[in-house]
Amino acid sequence: MTSRMLRPLLAIAAPLALFLSPAPAAAQARLSPQPPEVPLWRTDAAGNAIQNDLGFFLPPRIGSFERKGFTSTREDGGSVMSWYESADGRLILRILLQLRADIRGITLEGADGVERNWQFLERVGDAEFGAGTGEELAERRIVWGTGDHPNAMMRLSRFADPSGAPRVQGLWYRNIGMWAVVIVASGPEAARGEVEAAGAAAMALPWPRAPMTAELLAMRQHFRETARECRDYERSGSGRPVQPGPAIRAMLALGLAVTFLDTARAVPHPALQPDLYCRIETFRVGQDEYIALGRIGDTNAYPAARYAFMRSSGGTLYQIESFFSGEEVPAEERRGISRLVWLTASNHRRVTALRVFSDWPSYADAKAIVTQAARGQRDGLAELMPTGFLDITHPAAGITINMDPSRPAPLPSAPSAPAEPPPGK
Repeated sequence: MTSRMLRPLLAIAAPLALFLSPAPAAAQARLSPQPPEVPLWRTDAAGNAIQNDLGFFLPPRIGSFERKGFTSTREDGGSVMSWYESADGRLILRILLQLRADIRGITLEGADGVERNWQFLERVGDAEFGAGTGEELAERRIVWGTGDHPNAMMRLSRFADPSGAPRVQGLWYRNIGMWAVVIVASGPEAARGEVEAAGAAAMALPWPRAPMTAELLAMRQHFRETARECRDYERSGSGRPVQPGPAIRAMLALGLAVTFLDTARAVPHPALQPDLYCRIETFRVGQDEYIALGRIGDTNAYPAARYAFMRSSGGTLYQIESFFSGEEVPAEERRGISRLVWLTASNHRRVTALRVFSDWPSYADAKAIVTQAARGQRDGLAELMPTGFLDITHPAAGITINMDPSRPAPLPSAPSAPAEPPPGK
């Protein structure tokens, strides 16, 4: 890693060392088990600390660990470490939520977002006992969540405490949209099994998921600067907008929910397969720049994608997708549909379906609809989304589907988050 990359990395790591340094008893006594009183956080009736951006929640207890307090290096609560201790005080468990380093525009090396941010978070873990003093026992990619593709990293190390007694530390990390989640557990070497179990219990919390679009925030420079230009790209199409009936809406809800999966490798998406997209053009709508991408490959494959419109200033992506063929649409709703294609808009927390087409639309038609939707937003605010007929979010309690955003009535209602998930479940 070059010194140019290392300097901004250390600038962020330095204040975060405060999170991990063992607090003296007097300081621990001042810690409050409640989250900071800022708009980004609140506490529900069960005592869960809830982060309002994506729906993270931290329960008052995780197994035998009790929440002792919160510390933050940002006034808005954007970087928060929650501090848990075992009943006997031997083990410490901390959970850090913060904006990812690569989302903040810091240039880091690595094959993907997990690898890039791992370099930084290793240093956060080392800060507990002093950088360079640990002995690595294990390090590998793991699956954190319900998928089957590694989406996280873990490291187990041995350190010496100030008295020289050996301690072990487990460090677990994954990205959830724009956010980085870090679990740090430590205890006496004899309690290594308990340390690993503490990390497993924390990973088993019902963490939220973000649409894959969120990954594009860290990849926008790739598409702006290095994406290859499309040559002789087929831009014709005959698809026309259709009014989606109940069956089509149900099919869309099922298909769009897939974009929240921990590992959706079968879903065509620029965040997962950037090398399969070329750049058609770059254009502006008001103050926003849009990069139009075309997917290279067979548009008759299943599932398939054709056009994506990436909003470079905010990472919002418009994606033409098809998960179902026209033959799967019930006869009473078919109305000349040859294949079911839809246009979606998504940001780092939700996906909205804007239009349904009877087949692939032409590039000109797709661009016109995207431009119309973009003009309905206030320039430069990526958080604002166009109004569609189906809206999906994924707070920590589960996917919420709204079939008509103009009349908010989530279907189904999100279940209440458990206050104390069983360890390892």
